Amino acid sequence: MEQDQITAFDTLYTNNHIQICKMAMMLLPPDKQRFAAVFIKYLEFHYTLQLCFSLSCSGCPKQSDTDVAGLLTDFLPGILPFCTQTEAELIKKILSLKSTLDSFEQMKPMLEMLSQISPEAGSSLDMLKGFLSPEQLNLFKMFQEDSK
Repeated sequence: MEQDQITAFDTLYTNNHIQICKMAMMLLPPDKQRFAAVFIKYLEFHYTLQLCFSLSCSGCPKQSDTDVAGLLTDFLPGILPFCTQTEAELIKKILSLKSTLDSFEQMKPMLEMLSQISPEAGSSLDMLKGFLSPEQLNLFKMFQEDSK
């Protein structure tokens, strides 16, 4: 699937003439192929700049219109094969925390209703912390401290 995304990107930001140059590069002697590779990258960059500046952004979603969390939920698993082990572990932790927070969001109205019925039950945030593993609780505290 990630190969499809990379191919889709390459297809969007190139044209037939650049593809022909790539194929023709193999006909050149090895010492000339290095120059051709740099020239082809220049052509791709030039084409990308032309394409980006010629597009009108009237149809582009604004930051506020975009569900960033939803985009990350789709994006992060897709990049796992390209990450180091440490990066992959961090991404998995973030996805796990997001999943827990999503579950909390679904339960939040019920927890608020429960706290209104029984005030000694505590705040919904305290209840959330009860559902988190120690590792998730540490991540939650870290994000909470960063937002202050």
